[in-house]
Amino acid sequence: MKNILVLGASGVIGNALVKKLLETNKEDKILSISKNSRFDYEKDFSVWSRNGLDLTKPRCASNLLNSFHADTIYNLAAISTSYSPADAVWNTNTNICLNLLEACKEVSHAVKFIQAST
Repeated sequence: MKNILVLGASGVIGNALVKKLLETNKEDKILSISKNSRFDYEKDFSVWSRNGLDLTKPRCASNLLNSFHADTIYNLAAISTSYSPADAVWNTNTNICLNLLEACKEVSHAVKFIQAST
């Protein structure tokens, strides 16, 4: 059994990824994090959703990894629209990734990190 963290899980790719992960191994625990809650798999009890977690703050990323003990992280979180404020784009597309990578260095086990966002 693995603990899998999926960021950007309400997007098209993230939603499809979570569904595929659920089909592949039903024993895995999946924590999906997104800015909204449009999930097609909400009735599946091996998926926990957490909305509103501010991973642009290093402490939040660190606390998340220390409490969930993720074996694998899929970072699909991104802002891809040109009309979004520049600081929001930077925070989402860059700082979340950096904060999670730094948090991975702090945990006592190896974490596989897959970056696939904008």
